[in-house]
Amino acid sequence: MMRGGWKPWLSTMGTNAAVAILVAGMISLVGVRPFLLVHLPITILASSIGVWLFYVQHQFEHTSWSRDEAWSFHEGVLHGSSYYHLPVVLR
Repeated sequence: MMRGGWKPWLSTMGTNAAVAILVAGMISLVGVRPFLLVHLPITILASSIGVWLFYVQHQFEHTSWSRDEAWSFHEGVLHGSSYYHLPVVLR
């Protein structure tokens, strides 16, 4: 038996199937080229913003660095986390 049962897996697969059906329906409605012309730029922009946010949140002035033997979970949590104050438009 899977950890947490089958419900999370079935929910995830159901969501994936619904997205695949929606994409197939949109492609059959408007065609592959128009679909990609709309969705590829959106996907690239969203991916770029996600990578930028991940990078910015993990590169900050007072980052804590430790070697394996000196690393502590509690120290890492307290001194290795950041808070990125986003502009109002992005909140």
